[in-house]
Amino acid sequence: ILCHGLRASEVASLNIGSYDGKLLYIENTKDKKPRLVPLVLESRKAVETYLQHRSDEGEQLHPDNPLLLSYHNRIPQYTRIHNPEGARLSYHGIYFAITKLGELAQLPNLHPHAFRHTFATQLLIDGMDPTHVKTLTGHESERAFRRYTVRAKQAAAIAAFEKMHEQ
Repeated sequence: ILCHGLRASEVASLNIGSYDGKLLYIENTKDKKPRLVPLVLESRKAVETYLQHRSDEGEQLHPDNPLLLSYHNRIPQYTRIHNPEGARLSYHGIYFAITKLGELAQLPNLHPHAFRHTFATQLLIDGMDPTHVKTLTGHESERAFRRYTVRAKQAAAIAAFEKMHEQ
């Protein structure tokens, strides 16, 4: 889900009802403006498999249940008693998981926001209208969004140069 330009805090706040099988409804956004984010087929399959697993394990899936759960052994006992299926995966849980994966993959300084940067930059490199990219990522500020356009412009300039010198 992080690969679709969401902030880790937005991912942590998702409920099962936020997902309709194709789109995520992001209600708790930084700028307080809800948005829809489409998921690619591979991600939709991963979410469906994950939810099916939870259902197969006996969990009653309700729209208000957290979409992503944490089963970390440090979850407070009170939470486990009142929600034996697991607690909501928090921002810190997401951050920890991504940084740990980065260490294992020997990618130093990997953090959840890197996925957001990659998503926006790749869409721009692929030629998507910047207005659409801003809509998908929920950027209001042109200044904040500009960091993504720099890399896309560099990639376009390199591609144009290489095309010119192919002859």
